[in-house]
Amino acid sequence: MPPEHEAARLSPPFLPGRRLRRRLPFALLALTLAAGAAPAAPDLAQVRERIREVRAALATDGGRLTAAREAAFALERDIAEASARHAALDARIAAKQARITELEDARERLAAGVDDAQALLARNLVARYALSLQPRLKLLLNQGEARTVSRQLAYHDYIARAYGHDVGDLDAKLTQRAAAAAALRLEAETLRRLRQQAADDIAELAALRDARNALVADIEHGMADEQARLDQLENDEHELLALMERLEQAPASAAQAARFGELEGKLAWPVAGRVAKAPGQAHREGGARWAGVVIAAHSGEAVHAVAAGEVVYADWFRNLGRLVIIDHGDGYMSLYGNTARIVVAPGARVAAGDTIATVGDDGAGAAHGLYFELRAAGRPLDPRAWCARR
Repeated sequence: MPPEHEAARLSPPFLPGRRLRRRLPFALLALTLAAGAAPAAPDLAQVRERIREVRAALATDGGRLTAAREAAFALERDIAEASARHAALDARIAAKQARITELEDARERLAAGVDDAQALLARNLVARYALSLQPRLKLLLNQGEARTVSRQLAYHDYIARAYGHDVGDLDAKLTQRAAAAAALRLEAETLRRLRQQAADDIAELAALRDARNALVADIEHGMADEQARLDQLENDEHELLALMERLEQAPASAAQAARFGELEGKLAWPVAGRVAKAPGQAHREGGARWAGVVIAAHSGEAVHAVAAGEVVYADWFRNLGRLVIIDHGDGYMSLYGNTARIVVAPGARVAAGDTIATVGDDGAGAAHGLYFELRAAGRPLDPRAWCARR
């Protein structure tokens, strides 16, 4: 390998005045897709379609968010109504408590009145008993002065009437006290029911708040995820468009001794080792699914060009680390990713078997080894069908 091809870390300067005879296949964009991409490696048009789909999903989510916010407004109205009911119940509870206080005061007054009536009755009973010792017939037969007899009889009648009045008054007051106690019990029961209703309203209020917050947060979180995916896809699109624009300024491939299309099933593998990941498999748990293969190899092993061609890219590329792309003519390209050290520069001519890089280790949990991909006019080819059986 000529010394001028050696480079530990390459920038992508391109020779002026010469152009590729073809564009880098748009399907290179598949190398940058985020986790969850489809098994087939899509071209730029497919990724743009994916961008349109994500934008449509965002629009749909925007409609869902609008509906969620309208539902949140409805919940706010429910919360306001529940709060109003709660405030009204507080006022009613306060009124009932005041009424209970009034009834308790009245009961105390009635109890005092009953005590007074009972004392008066006791006195009347004593007086009546004393009079009973002097019956009216005895008084009439008494030879005392008429005025004295008349006064004693009047006093006897007064005591009798007072006794009857006091007994009736006592009965009325006892009835009033019983009614007051019953009313107090009724008011207390009503108060307990109102308090329970208030507690239920408070629980309903809390549930409504939780539902509102969860609804809005769920939609906003989903839209944030969709927006992040859209931003990533658009960033991928911009990166690949910029890369293709730079590659268009790269030198053109020279005519090859044998057409690449005639080498199907005859290519040498770029590095010794078994195929650890087949086309369509994710290289990481939950990661993107690539169109190429991962060849298990030790870090530092030499990576060889599978056929003669021209290096059109030799630099770091997102998701593939240090990447080498060789143009073999007639629309055929080979890609070598996850390398540790690149030893060719853009514009360099290489022959089949030339060392172009060394195997790297991305340290990110991917299958250790070399990522290898073949493409024809932007379409992925299965390297297992193009490389010789081992």
